[in-house]
Amino acid sequence: MDWKEVESSNLAAVAHDAEKDEMHVKFKNGRVYAYKGVSERVFSEVIGGASVGRTFNHLVKSHPDRYPYRRTE
Repeated sequence: MDWKEVESSNLAAVAHDAEKDEMHVKFKNGRVYAYKGVSERVFSEVIGGASVGRTFNHLVKSHPDRYPYRRTE
């Protein structure tokens, strides 16, 4: 899994695990979460958004029923 550092006030880096169909997010506070069910298409939309944090919040974080998450670190 390759981490991509991002320009964001809240996110430090993101990665996608295609085998598990998960998006992993490192927040600037040091916490890391895995979001289940995030497709590569949605991941690409997040990292390609004008604001990575805002796009992540809109497409993934605001839908915990669709993308359940767990803290990994």
